[in-house]
Amino acid sequence: MGGFLDLVSPRSAQEAQTHPTGSFTKRTSGGKKNRRQRRRKSASKKRSSTTCQPKSSNSTTTDGGGDTSGNKNSTTTSGNSTTVPSAGTGSKNTTAPISSGSDKNATTSSSNSTSAKSEQGQILGGYWPNWTASKVPPESIDWDHFDYMNYAFAIPKSDSTVSFDGDKTLLTRLVKSAHGAKSPSKVVLSVGGWGNSAGFSGAVASDSSRKKFVQTFVDLQKQYNLDGFDFDWEYPNNVQNGRRASSDGQDTTNFQTFLQQLRAALPAGQMITAAVPQTVWLGSNGQPVGSVARAGDALDYIVIMNYDVNGASSTPGPNAPLANLCGNSSQPTASAAAGVKQWTAAGMPRKKILLGVPAYGYVQNSSKLRLKGRSLKNSEGTTANGQVNFNLLVEQGALKKGSDGLFDGANGWTKYWDDCSDTPYLANGQQVVTYDDTSSMRDKAAFSKLAGIAGVNMWSIDGDTKDGDLRNALLQGFQVNS
Repeated sequence: MGGFLDLVSPRSAQEAQTHPTGSFTKRTSGGKKNRRQRRRKSASKKRSSTTCQPKSSNSTTTDGGGDTSGNKNSTTTSGNSTTVPSAGTGSKNTTAPISSGSDKNATTSSSNSTSAKSEQGQILGGYWPNWTASKVPPESIDWDHFDYMNYAFAIPKSDSTVSFDGDKTLLTRLVKSAHGAKSPSKVVLSVGGWGNSAGFSGAVASDSSRKKFVQTFVDLQKQYNLDGFDFDWEYPNNVQNGRRASSDGQDTTNFQTFLQQLRAALPAGQMITAAVPQTVWLGSNGQPVGSVARAGDALDYIVIMNYDVNGASSTPGPNAPLANLCGNSSQPTASAAAGVKQWTAAGMPRKKILLGVPAYGYVQNSSKLRLKGRSLKNSEGTTANGQVNFNLLVEQGALKKGSDGLFDGANGWTKYWDDCSDTPYLANGQQVVTYDDTSSMRDKAAFSKLAGIAGVNMWSIDGDTKDGDLRNALLQGFQVNS
């Protein structure tokens, strides 16, 4: 599978007919607030964007993807761009507004105990944020398709304890719902997240602090009948909340030691996972470490957070590039393909890698392709730049599901396809929305199969439609032939 980085994206037959490879295709059709922003999964604190400016109604320029992976040496957006023609036809509609969304091979050490329910032996996981309980109660989750669910988040403290923000009974309810389902699933407690990772460094800094931290999770596993833990440290030896995480640069070394010690202490079959950026954790010299073999031995999976590569910007770029497919990205280390390459090169077994995929995008005010009309609202319920869940794009009428099962632009929103990143975007002349849909999700799942990695994990399930269109697209992508 070594040639997967050079792939031309495995497009679905339907989508391939509509979006020819090599074009930036235009499609038209006829007819918790601050807490969520603070805790959403993100690839870096400071967002960058890539150039994506329309030259005319039939052509655009796009960079193909940026890197906000947390590596301080990552390149920021440059003006490099490639012009690609649009192949779309059709009439434009009247404009409607959009609002943004609130984010097996087992070794002798790790458990790799998840039994895949999904197609072709691939793993399908998802994140359930505790602030979404009113919208997606634990008891409403369709457990038939998810191998495991991450409860987000518990907060690590520098004294080697953890705290919960919100109702702790939600975790109990999630575990009860998952374990009691007709097709039971596992529940993994996610610890950390963006804005909540500052306590990790102190918790793993010494033998005594690590011993206490390990015991914290042994106790939590018993208390809540958990199936494992997910460590979302953003990021070892890197900036968190405006300061360097550790003074001696030993975060990554200490973290790998902690993971080994936790593996030895937890009962057999417990999952240990880590959410990671596309670039490998940094060492004391500020560069990606050469080996994560110790972590690879202890972990069941890493989840490469391939999203937030570009946030809201007046020069929008793709949120979650599949690969640098045009070879013109100014930040080529930030894509699904690059992430897999970088982590496997550092010693992470391919079958212990899950690709993180987003059920959200970004709505941004832009005068490109200007049209008259009202504006979409973001997840905060305003028209300002911000995140937008996929289901809100549908609910607000910017996307409409066709008889072919594909989602197209509607009510004045034109759908474009960026072949350089294998992602869609919408534009109406006043706003641009960069996001993932069923076609790009299907491609990402197919990529996971073709690349020989374990599967995918979606942040987060509350961004999907009630019918689970994104989840179903991922399952379809798993069916691609190797």
